[in-house]
Amino acid sequence: MTIQLENKFLTVSILKKGAELSSLKRKSDGLEYIWQADPAIWGRHTPLLFPIVGKLLNNSYTLYGKSFSLPQHGFARDRYFEVIDHTDDSARFRLEWDEASLKVFPYRYHLEVWYILREKSLQVSVRVYHTNTEPMYFSLGGHPGFTCPLFPDESFEDYYLEFPQHETAPRHLLKEGLRSGETEPCLVDTPHLPLKADLFDKDAIVLSDLVSRQVRLCSTAHGPQLEFSFPNSDLFGIWTKPGAPFICLEPWQGWADSIDSTGDFIQKDHQTELAPGHTHAFDYSMEVLG
Repeated sequence: MTIQLENKFLTVSILKKGAELSSLKRKSDGLEYIWQADPAIWGRHTPLLFPIVGKLLNNSYTLYGKSFSLPQHGFARDRYFEVIDHTDDSARFRLEWDEASLKVFPYRYHLEVWYILREKSLQVSVRVYHTNTEPMYFSLGGHPGFTCPLFPDESFEDYYLEFPQHETAPRHLLKEGLRSGETEPCLVDTPHLPLKADLFDKDAIVLSDLVSRQVRLCSTAHGPQLEFSFPNSDLFGIWTKPGAPFICLEPWQGWADSIDSTGDFIQKDHQTELAPGHTHAFDYSMEVLG
């Protein structure tokens, strides 16, 4: 089932599976900003990453003396959410713990995702509610894929990312989806990252040292097309499959295990600790500029 939102500028479609945004179109000309999940290339649109971001060493972890298994990016993206509120320009989805989730993630929680249209912007707000008697540990992330190029007369290499500030940030290198501990230069005192297919020969670009909490997707021919904001994420991923016509802009609160991880979930790097009875926030937004 798909939930539809609309205002005078944009139309939006959201799947109940994963509470996943599947379409963001400009009304004036029908331009589609969201990658349309070609299964032959990458069969997702904008998955929500919970309760882990990235990959665990051996797809497993230990917690309170017990071993558990989770696939890359967790399970929320493959679960069906309940629609608990829906208006013309907003929708709220909920996923609650169940007996199946306890077998892989031993916490009682509920996860809510709000989508709100405001003029030419779509706000995505995720909240984790925790009712356990002990702290809960987890990671959260977004994985939105955007059409790139957006126009038929362009190529992927006609695009670049523009940050509001000059950035100096190395990329953390991955080895079979795990952090290798090695880095290499990526952004060096520049606000611009030209998009080239060979940037992704070594998997995703993983950044931990950005000053900016905003980035624009820009076309050399048509100018800035999309502004993406991630106010409360200190990690950021950029990914595509080499040669594929999309770019993922990924705000993260947490990241993949390292190749020498102990597997201890509480000690996992960049893990969020949420006290009993508290709520945790994760937000991002996208604004159409064209």
